[in-house]
Amino acid sequence: MTNDTERVVERCLAAYGERRIIYRDSEGEWGELLHTGIQFRGFAPYTDRTPDEEAA
Repeated sequence: MTNDTERVVERCLAAYGERRIIYRDSEGEWGELLHTGIQFRGFAPYTDRTPDEEAA
């Protein structure tokens, strides 16, 4: 995904609107793809509750 992040963000925005885009990397760490609502702006650590914690 990191090799084509701009396209991933475009597709997520088209499918889900301006929601936060949270992902899990190959090392199991959670992160967020930052965007302006129309384009990718960078990566950030995801510090809210992870989906794993919410399911517990």
